[in-house]
Amino acid sequence: MKTVEELYTEIMSDAELRMEWFDATDSNRTDSNRIEKFLRKHDCSATLEEVEAFLKAKNDGEDSISLDELNLVAGGKEEHQCNFGRDENGDMPPYNSN
Repeated sequence: MKTVEELYTEIMSDAELRMEWFDATDSNRTDSNRIEKFLRKHDCSATLEEVEAFLKAKNDGEDSISLDELNLVAGGKEEHQCNFGRDENGDMPPYNSN
């Protein structure tokens, strides 16, 4: 059986699994049974209390997500900038209303 840490690593690396996790932990619809069913379905031996403690420890002292986690988010910041309309120095050309 997997530990909560192992399952978390899988969740962070698999978009479909992340969506399933978000569905299981949706605060508008969640009861502990949904989370426990998710854990069992993915062969995780952790209890609900262990998951809560892991997530709390993961977030303690952090007000933001890590860069690795940010890169997993669709639409996240890419490594390049669009320079459309800029000259070779990166400057915008003068405005011409004609």
